[in-house]
Amino acid sequence: MNDLTLERIRSIGGIVTAKTETRDVKWRGINPETGRRIKCTYTVEVKRMAFGWIDRVTREARSTATNGHDEAQSIGATLISGGVLFGGESLSYHDALQLDPELANELLRAFYEVNAMPTVESVQSEQEQPVKN
Repeated sequence: MNDLTLERIRSIGGIVTAKTETRDVKWRGINPETGRRIKCTYTVEVKRMAFGWIDRVTREARSTATNGHDEAQSIGATLISGGVLFGGESLSYHDALQLDPELANELLRAFYEVNAMPTVESVQSEQEQPVKN
């Protein structure tokens, strides 16, 4: 077994840099000519985010919700607006709130995949697994 040293952490990517990873997102967009749903696949860039950023975002969203504010900050919209690039550009938080739910879920799936975060589906499936004695 290898010891995990600071040098090793840095050399194997344990300290997050500003690199992005390409991900395909699939959803059913709307054809502007017919108004019908069509299957679409697009490529986006997803930023690898540091633990501190993700921790701050989730903590601030929870704090907003419990400090008597009318609206809690959306963690999902913050993750999308801060962590997903569309042709090199970020979506504003307000625009992220207005996304089609199916597209938002696909973008979050891509973000969770790049940033090794559990999705709701993976947490639910783990909870449904029988306990081994």
